[in-house]
Amino acid sequence: MAILNDGPNGPIRGKFGSVFAYMLNGQNIVRGRRKVRTTPPSKAELLNRQVTKVTNSFLNYLFPIVKYGYKNLLKDHPTKNAANLAQSHVRKECIRIDANNEPSVRPELFKPLRGTLFLPENAQMQLLDDELYITWTPFENDPQDWVKLNVVLLNVEEGADMRAAIVPARMGAYRLKSGLLTRRGKGLHVYIGFEDSYSEELSDSVYLGRLD
Repeated sequence: MAILNDGPNGPIRGKFGSVFAYMLNGQNIVRGRRKVRTTPPSKAELLNRQVTKVTNSFLNYLFPIVKYGYKNLLKDHPTKNAANLAQSHVRKECIRIDANNEPSVRPELFKPLRGTLFLPENAQMQLLDDELYITWTPFENDPQDWVKLNVVLLNVEEGADMRAAIVPARMGAYRLKSGLLTRRGKGLHVYIGFEDSYSEELSDSVYLGRLD
């Protein structure tokens, strides 16, 4: 049963006939019921299903992180959530199709953090025993230390780890400890970005590389 909230001019919530209505980010969304299909899928549709599968597999451990990293994009996409935006980013910008028409995700193109703040420059990393040593060009024009470093680690098979606003950008270096550094599996991907802790503005992430 559908409910008409706030009178005849208010949003609808629930099911009426073959239509479903719900609220998402303050927007009233109405969708029809999916039709039952009787024809077999085309090659393009099968490929699309494979792309969806590898996309969701890649993002499996990243969904909590992109909820934070994509938060500032939501105001421009009121009918989407962070997971939708991350899935769209992977599908449009990070998918590779091999000679056998098999899709895979290119982690070096993925951005777990999105925003318009300036990027870390000349960023590098080095594994020192059980610590990851990260360096970048110090950002000096920040006397209040509002701008800080964010780090994301991703092992697609085992998990992801994020450290938010951990050190001022003017420091230019940070030593990170994480359990994922000893569980690198088929590769541990490292991303960094900046965050203004006053305005909550984020930069796009920068890919530092893969630790084998």
